[in-house]
Amino acid sequence: MAVELKKLISGIIIVLAVFSGVIIKWQFDKDFITLYREGNIIAKEKWIVESERTYFNLDSWYDKNVKCPKIESLGGYKTATRCYYPPDYFEQLSRSLINTKIDFINLTDEFIVRKSSPNYKYGTRGAYAGFVIESFTFNNEVESEEEFPKEYIVNWDPKDTRNYKLVWRIENLKSLSDKWISGIITEDFPCSYGFGNVKIDFKDECNKLEKVELNSDTNKVYFYFKKQRGEQTFDIDFVDPIQDDDKLTLLEIKEGDITKFCKRKIVKEDVYGYTTKERDVYGTCIYYLNQTICSDEPINKSCYINTTERKIGCVIGKESYQSYEVIGIKDIQICDKVVGYKINNKIINFSKCGINCMRNNDIVSCDMCPDEDGVSDANCDGILQSGESGFKVDISKLNWYNLKIKADSVKFTKLRDCVVK
Repeated sequence: MAVELKKLISGIIIVLAVFSGVIIKWQFDKDFITLYREGNIIAKEKWIVESERTYFNLDSWYDKNVKCPKIESLGGYKTATRCYYPPDYFEQLSRSLINTKIDFINLTDEFIVRKSSPNYKYGTRGAYAGFVIESFTFNNEVESEEEFPKEYIVNWDPKDTRNYKLVWRIENLKSLSDKWISGIITEDFPCSYGFGNVKIDFKDECNKLEKVELNSDTNKVYFYFKKQRGEQTFDIDFVDPIQDDDKLTLLEIKEGDITKFCKRKIVKEDVYGYTTKERDVYGTCIYYLNQTICSDEPINKSCYINTTERKIGCVIGKESYQSYEVIGIKDIQICDKVVGYKINNKIINFSKCGINCMRNNDIVSCDMCPDEDGVSDANCDGILQSGESGFKVDISKLNWYNLKIKADSVKFTKLRDCVVK
């Protein structure tokens, strides 16, 4: 399929291709990069840069009386000449949209569309802290949506040695509420995500993530990357994939050199932390009881006051203390059931061909699942036992996926029929 590139008078670049009658289009403008399917927006994205701040000089009335008090309210402090930010404080930089450049480079069998977005070091004018450069590589001829683009590389190369955090903001996603629960993920990150007609795979960049924020109400996802000094580069799959609902909803888990795919399950988990509370401080209170005693009742002319001291336990004040307790609830994504493995960049989808497998180093053992009539002499638990229909394959062998499978309960003859990538 030929890929078409257009550059409009406004400077916008459009790259489109047709797959089985479906038009997929990328649009590059100064604010967003937008992905269309059949004329409908299915994703639009931009990168935000946050810079670590340590202090600023108190050079003006505004700095002393407006700006610094705000910083102090966040946990900062000031000296006679400087205002210091709280520890690990980051501030979003401003992009210069008017100076953002979009161009393309023609190569032999491919071309690269590149967007370069300058970010101001301070405020909305003056020197730049650096440029976010997004590079999309497209083949001139492409067969699959998953190769459109062929490659997506993001680069940030700052001009100073401060720590920077990058945030990838993706909006206008579809089916976010169907497959994801809103919340913030701070550990056990999936390395691949499927949102309707959009697939995102961080591949080897997954360990650079700090947190993921999902909002199904606004159909937005924000990916926050860890702080780093110097150059940062990200190689990400960002495509409109071949439609395979089972594949889109899978959770990818890496365990050493083994990558497995699971049906995703969201569970709630308590979040513990310290909170400051107040409690009563108890001590001894002294009370004096005065009684009038008369020796000539009922005339009561010979009377005196008798004072009795009483000591009792009472609250004498308050004190603060740290309580370790549940402070919230977070969503955790876990593996509900293993449904596939990635082997030599090929994904074996068990449900695609009626098997269940387990991998032990280079040996993959599979037993057969019942057919539509419930017929099978195996129990489909992934453990191949004596008397069960199934097979073992050594994936270190060349062309392992051409293994012939002999079983009446399945309608294929070679393992490659299970391979979806």
